Amino acid sequence: MGRGRQAEGPARSATSTAVFGGFLEMMMEKVYLVWREESDRDDARRVKASYPEQAAKAWAQWADSWSADYSIVGGQNERVFVALDADGSEPEMFDVGGESMPVYYASAVSPNA
Repeated sequence: MGRGRQAEGPARSATSTAVFGGFLEMMMEKVYLVWREESDRDDARRVKASYPEQAAKAWAQWADSWSADYSIVGGQNERVFVALDADGSEPEMFDVGGESMPVYYASAVSPNA
Protein backbone atom coordinates (compact mmCIF):
# COMPACT_ATOMS: atom_id res chain seq x y z
CA MET A 1 0.00 0.00 0.00
CA GLY A 2 1.43 3.32 -1.05
CA ARG A 3 1.84 6.34 1.08
CA GLY A 4 -1.38 8.36 1.59
CA ARG A 5 -3.67 5.47 0.70
CA GLN A 6 -6.10 3.98 3.16
CA ALA A 7 -6.40 0.27 3.67
CA GLU A 8 -9.28 -1.37 1.87
CA GLY A 9 -11.92 -2.52 4.32
CA PRO A 10 -15.62 -3.23 4.63
CA ALA A 11 -17.92 -0.36 3.80
CA ARG A 12 -19.64 1.29 6.74
CA SER A 13 -23.09 -0.28 7.16
CA ALA A 14 -26.28 1.78 7.07
CA THR A 15 -26.91 0.89 10.72
CA SER A 16 -23.50 2.06 11.91
CA THR A 17 -23.86 5.22 9.84
CA ALA A 18 -27.28 5.93 11.38
CA VAL A 19 -25.98 5.29 14.90
CA PHE A 20 -22.90 7.42 14.30
CA GLY A 21 -25.04 10.17 12.74
CA GLY A 22 -27.40 10.10 15.73
CA PHE A 23 -24.43 10.34 18.08
CA LEU A 24 -23.06 13.35 16.19
CA GLU A 25 -26.48 15.00 16.24
CA MET A 26 -26.72 14.49 20.00
CA MET A 27 -23.23 15.92 20.47
CA MET A 28 -24.19 18.98 18.42
CA GLU A 29 -27.19 19.94 20.56
CA LYS A 30 -27.63 23.65 21.16
CA VAL A 31 -29.86 25.57 23.52
CA TYR A 32 -32.79 27.29 21.85
CA LEU A 33 -35.38 29.71 23.18
CA VAL A 34 -38.96 28.86 22.20
CA TRP A 35 -41.98 31.07 22.84
CA ARG A 36 -45.56 31.44 21.62
CA GLU A 37 -46.33 33.96 18.90
CA GLU A 38 -48.43 36.07 21.28
CA SER A 39 -45.73 36.06 23.98
CA ASP A 40 -42.41 37.85 24.38
CA ARG A 41 -38.93 36.46 24.06
CA ASP A 42 -38.60 37.07 27.82
CA ASP A 43 -41.25 34.34 28.33
CA ALA A 44 -39.30 31.77 26.30
CA ARG A 45 -38.53 28.27 27.47
CA ARG A 46 -35.00 26.94 27.00
CA VAL A 47 -34.92 23.72 24.97
CA LYS A 48 -31.93 21.57 24.00
CA ALA A 49 -32.07 20.41 20.39
CA SER A 50 -29.89 19.82 17.36
CA TYR A 51 -31.84 22.15 15.07
CA PRO A 52 -34.73 24.68 15.34
CA GLU A 53 -37.55 22.40 14.09
CA GLN A 54 -36.57 19.81 16.70
CA ALA A 55 -36.68 22.52 19.38
CA ALA A 56 -40.20 23.53 18.29
CA LYS A 57 -41.38 19.91 18.50
CA ALA A 58 -39.76 19.40 21.90
CA TRP A 59 -41.45 22.58 23.14
CA ALA A 60 -44.83 21.34 21.86
CA GLN A 61 -44.41 18.07 23.73
CA TRP A 62 -43.51 19.97 26.91
CA ALA A 63 -46.37 22.48 26.49
CA ASP A 64 -48.95 19.74 25.97
CA SER A 65 -47.84 17.73 28.98
CA TRP A 66 -47.41 20.82 31.20
CA SER A 67 -50.96 22.04 30.54
CA ALA A 68 -52.34 18.48 30.71
CA ASP A 69 -55.08 19.26 28.18
CA TYR A 70 -52.99 18.10 25.20
CA SER A 71 -54.50 20.70 22.89
CA ILE A 72 -51.68 20.46 20.34
CA VAL A 73 -52.11 16.72 19.76
CA GLY A 74 -55.85 17.38 19.91
CA GLY A 75 -55.61 19.43 16.71
CA GLN A 76 -54.96 22.99 17.91
CA ASN A 77 -51.73 24.10 16.26
CA GLU A 78 -49.52 26.71 17.91
CA ARG A 79 -47.24 29.24 16.26
CA VAL A 80 -43.94 29.62 18.05
CA PHE A 81 -40.71 31.49 17.61
CA VAL A 82 -37.41 29.60 17.92
CA ALA A 83 -34.04 31.31 18.33
CA LEU A 84 -30.63 30.28 19.54
CA ASP A 85 -30.07 31.21 23.17
CA ALA A 86 -27.63 33.97 22.22
CA ASP A 87 -27.86 37.74 22.13
CA GLY A 88 -29.04 39.06 18.78
CA SER A 89 -30.07 35.68 17.34
CA GLU A 90 -32.86 35.97 14.79
CA PRO A 91 -35.97 33.92 15.56
CA GLU A 92 -37.70 31.63 13.07
CA MET A 93 -41.44 31.01 13.26
CA PHE A 94 -42.85 27.49 13.27
CA ASP A 95 -46.39 26.16 13.18
CA VAL A 96 -46.36 23.14 15.51
CA GLY A 97 -49.02 20.49 15.52
CA GLY A 98 -49.39 16.90 16.49
CA GLU A 99 -51.67 13.93 16.51
CA SER A 100 -52.76 11.39 19.05
CA MET A 101 -51.54 7.87 18.54
CA PRO A 102 -53.95 5.22 19.77
CA VAL A 103 -52.45 2.51 21.93
CA TYR A 104 -54.16 -0.85 22.35
CA TYR A 105 -53.55 -3.63 24.85
CA ALA A 106 -54.45 -7.29 24.90
CA SER A 107 -54.16 -9.77 27.76
CA ALA A 108 -54.83 -13.48 27.65
CA VAL A 109 -57.76 -14.51 29.82
CA SER A 110 -59.37 -17.79 30.73
CA PRO A 111 -62.69 -18.37 28.90
CA ASN A 112 -64.29 -19.24 32.26
CA ALA A 113 -63.14 -16.09 34.04
